[in-house]
Amino acid sequence: MPNDKRMGLKIRALREERGLSLRDAGTQLGLDYSYLGRVERGFVPSMKVIQSIANFYNVDITVLVGNEMEVPELLKPHIQKWFSVIKESEQRGYTPEDISKILDTLDAIKGKKLPDENE
Repeated sequence: MPNDKRMGLKIRALREERGLSLRDAGTQLGLDYSYLGRVERGFVPSMKVIQSIANFYNVDITVLVGNEMEVPELLKPHIQKWFSVIKESEQRGYTPEDISKILDTLDAIKGKKLPDENE
């Protein structure tokens, strides 16, 4: 019998965040509450059930089956902005080292104290 305690813990956390009992969540999902309890303890159900649970809690299925964490809504705009900067840098052919040198130059222009290389 497959077992994945991480997925079960994520599902339990989603249920508890919404203030649902096992019975309530099971009823709304169309699952027996004892079966849902087994899933929360680590039993791995079919992909169809996992997708139903993801849809019910309005999360991407990768939140349940992957190691990824759901990104808080407040952070999403910032992450998107930084990813666009990274993408543009790559399109222009800049390396991470180039970007680091550019940042050092900007710090020097702004008069910020640069760390001593010997520190």
